[in-house]
Amino acid sequence: MFIIHYSGTGNSAYVAKQISKKMGAETLSLNEVFRKNVPVSIPDDTLVFVTPTYCWRLPRVVSSWMERQHFHKGQKVYFVMTCGDDFGNAEKYLNELCSRIGVECMGGIEVVMPENYITMFTAPSVELSRTIVECADLAVMEVCQYLERGEHFPERPVNLRDKIFSGITNSLFFSFIVKDKQFFVKDSCVGCGVCEEVCPMKNVALVDGKPTWNGNCTHCMACICRCPQEAIEYGKSTRNKRRYVMDGE
Repeated sequence: MFIIHYSGTGNSAYVAKQISKKMGAETLSLNEVFRKNVPVSIPDDTLVFVTPTYCWRLPRVVSSWMERQHFHKGQKVYFVMTCGDDFGNAEKYLNELCSRIGVECMGGIEVVMPENYITMFTAPSVELSRTIVECADLAVMEVCQYLERGEHFPERPVNLRDKIFSGITNSLFFSFIVKDKQFFVKDSCVGCGVCEEVCPMKNVALVDGKPTWNGNCTHCMACICRCPQEAIEYGKSTRNKRRYVMDGE
């Protein structure tokens, strides 16, 4: 078994680490792959992708990467998707993706973690975040039971709301919302370069000691949430909002 994860503020990286510990599996960070633009040799083994849910679907940066890779025909692939609520009708699109790349989709399962998409929502308090993560740890144990038995993840009931959110809402979200023009930096920025270092897309660059965004953003929230000075804002929507990062083991 081999675990491949992508994570902006740490939720999915945390879940991937927990699965890795329980299953004794190796892991690969797509953040590093994207940043360094290095080729990856996909092992002939069961794969577990651990990613955030972007607008009730797999992040497009992950699905696009998967479509460019060489997978072994019929290889079993699981998807564990972290979210603040649920992943809607994401499984439909996971099945379609796997069909296109010639692998066997073993299903998707959601693991609720603290909300991090602070451009639209509010991150929970420290205390509530701990409670959510404790529940997530129990969910991960259940995930590992399916993995150990080699069973397909159970199908999640889908309603009209799920279909709309994962369908038209997702399309509109990426067409009109996922932009980086509203990011700006306050005077409290000290030019430390953390935002540049953590951006998985290499979209942030320091110019005269201040970050600039260059049009290739996925809204992963790494730059704004990981800024040690909380000097980055996104328009007016993030003012006075708690930043959220999950770096625990």
